[in-house]
Amino acid sequence: MRRRVPINPLQTAIYNLLKEKQTTPVYDKLPKKQSFPYILISDYEYTLSGAKDTDICDITFELEIWTDYQGKTEVNEIVEDITYVLTAGKIDLSASGYKLIEKDAKSGKGARQDALFYGIVNFNAKTQNMGGQHEKV
Repeated sequence: MRRRVPINPLQTAIYNLLKEKQTTPVYDKLPKKQSFPYILISDYEYTLSGAKDTDICDITFELEIWTDYQGKTEVNEIVEDITYVLTAGKIDLSASGYKLIEKDAKSGKGARQDALFYGIVNFNAKTQNMGGQHEKV
């Protein structure tokens, strides 16, 4: 079986959905002088599974929320927005040859780092390769 991992199509879909449906700036790479608050699409993990001819990929993206607000309220509100938008919004990966099987914001955390407060939302998506071919093969 030839496997594919839809990291880029899923990250693009997450970025577009967050940019369209909420107001906090979203980045894959931060500009040099970015003001607060912002959302950073950060680390990811994935696992591959499936039966004989079924290619399943389970991906978790870590979305970081950074603010210079002195309390937790701003981060908490953005965490709530991200969670709602990503779980209620439509993520269509069909143009890339994938089907979204399920999605959820399964965990997260909030913490302080020096004078900044940040939050993390772990967004999980399970996808199925619907037979698209890798362009380089």
